[in-house]
Amino acid sequence: MKHYFLKVYCVLSESEYGKVKVAEHVTDSSVVFFFSYAEFTIPQGAIFNYLKIGDEKYQVHGELKFITQQFGFSLSEVPFGWKTICVVNFSSKFDYLQPKSLEDGWYLFSNDIELGFDI
Repeated sequence: MKHYFLKVYCVLSESEYGKVKVAEHVTDSSVVFFFSYAEFTIPQGAIFNYLKIGDEKYQVHGELKFITQQFGFSLSEVPFGWKTICVVNFSSKFDYLQPKSLEDGWYLFSNDIELGFDI
């Protein structure tokens, strides 16, 4: 079994969706993540099945719906070595993340967070 994941740097607040051109891709069950440097290439449409926060691991079902970077250009995959802004649509309301602060429209966290899947 191979393990793929993206490390969460922060989450975009709803008030900032227009600035990074993701608003049209967001639904009620979406989260807009800013992922750190990708250790893997992950295609649009990938299904994430777990969320790890610190040492706690949760089962989730989230589809990678939209991928961009700081200039708002859409991408068909999360490229290896890139930081990206991604819309992930979850199958149910997503309330696992408890931010420690909000800075410039981004929610920051005190724990290491990764979103991943195994194949």
